[in-house]
Amino acid sequence: MVDCAHGNEMFSPLTKKQRIRVATDVISIVKRRAAHGFAVSVDIAAFRKMMPSWGPATSPYAFCARCVIDEIGRWFYKTGFTGKSTYYFEAGHESRSEADRVVGEVLTNPLNKIYGIDYGYVAHSFVLKREAPAVQAADILAWQWATDVKHQIAGRLRRKDFESLVEAPFRGVHFDEEKLRGYVELLREFGLSENHEADTLLEHAERILYVKRRAAPYLLI
Repeated sequence: MVDCAHGNEMFSPLTKKQRIRVATDVISIVKRRAAHGFAVSVDIAAFRKMMPSWGPATSPYAFCARCVIDEIGRWFYKTGFTGKSTYYFEAGHESRSEADRVVGEVLTNPLNKIYGIDYGYVAHSFVLKREAPAVQAADILAWQWATDVKHQIAGRLRRKDFESLVEAPFRGVHFDEEKLRGYVELLREFGLSENHEADTLLEHAERILYVKRRAAPYLLI
C-alpha cells in the first residue's frame, strides 16, 4: 500500500489520480471479500520500556502478531466458526523467528479445546507478499491502520480511504503506554514468574489462557 500511496516501484508511472483509482478499486474488492479485519499496533518505545523480559513476547512485532491471533480466536468463538484456517504472515521481518514461536504456542496450546477456543488451526507460514494476494490485502489494512494511529496521535482527521475500508467489519487496538501498563499488571497479577521456563507445560498453558481472558478489555477500542 505504501508503494501505491507514494508512487514507488510498479506504481511510479501512474499519476496521483490514477493511484487513487487503483487504491479505491482494491479497497472495494477487500470490502466485498473479507469476512473481518483485525489490526494491532504498539508504541515501540513504551513496549521496550514496560514489557518485562518474561512477558509473552520480547519484540513488538511478535507481541502484535500474538494479539491478532487472540482477536481472531475471539471472533471465531463469537461467530461459532468451526472451519479450518491457515495463517499467513509477511516474510522478512527481523523478529520473524520469535513471532513464529509465539504464534505457534498460542495456536497449538493444549488447553485451547478445554476452554472452547478453536482456531481451526491447520498451519501457519511466513510468505513473500508479492506471492500471496491475501497478505497483500492484509498489508493494505496494516498500512492504513498505522497511518490512522499516527493521525490520531497528531490530532489529524482520518483518511477517507481508511473510512471506506473500515466500513467492512473491523476491530483494532493501539497499545499506548496506558494500555501496556494494564496488560503488564495482568501478567503480574497472575504471578507469572521470571523463571517461567521452569513451569510445566500445563502451568504455562493455563497462564497464557488466563492472561488472554483477562486482557480482553484492553483489546477493545
